[in-house]
Amino acid sequence: MGSLATFCYKIFYTLIYIYKLKCKISEPLAQASIVCLNIENTNIFIITKVWSKFIMADMLDAVLEKTSSFFTEKLKKGVMITRIDEKSLIAWKETWDVINKRQPPNGGWDWEYKNSSFNKNYGKYLIGIAVWSDDSLCGLALCTRSKGNEVLSIHYIEGSPNESHHLRGNVFTIINSVLLEYATLIKAKTIRIIDPVDNLVDFYKSFGYKLSKKLLSRRKFCERGI
Repeated sequence: MGSLATFCYKIFYTLIYIYKLKCKISEPLAQASIVCLNIENTNIFIITKVWSKFIMADMLDAVLEKTSSFFTEKLKKGVMITRIDEKSLIAWKETWDVINKRQPPNGGWDWEYKNSSFNKNYGKYLIGIAVWSDDSLCGLALCTRSKGNEVLSIHYIEGSPNESHHLRGNVFTIINSVLLEYATLIKAKTIRIIDPVDNLVDFYKSFGYKLSKKLLSRRKFCERGI
């Protein structure tokens, strides 16, 4: 395979290259990392868990940052998209949970419990998204990527129960845009919405999704290609 020094050098070069591309997320970061690992015609498809996790996390952070900037400009409002973290869950508890009259499957989920459960079950494949406008939490979504990166799935998505929140009518558009951009980078082929609410299927169709005739573990889903 060549010397260890050569291998380490190319890994280091890839890290630098990725950070240069963070501001140009339309370019294929994933391809750049894999090409750099094709050392002396030896295709290294299985990267170490640490390396793989770093690449995916880095690309997702770049997507969140760029999508935030795009919608801030488009909507003329302060938009910030982050991962679901402690701050997000505190905001959910203090500003959503106290006024939310929705009942599952139409929202009203315990996001603290759901996030904990998904972290345990999906680990590094979890994509937890929080959408903010200024300091107000406007949307949450729990998504995953498949182990082969071919499919991204939206499992839970909800907008703020505050009917006057700043991004009303835009939460799904924003989260869908994040997943489309991320899917392009990791070469995913499909995005799915698991267990879509019946009265939202037509809405999802307007974004290119179709209700599948198949079931996924006895669950219905909508999907679209990339």
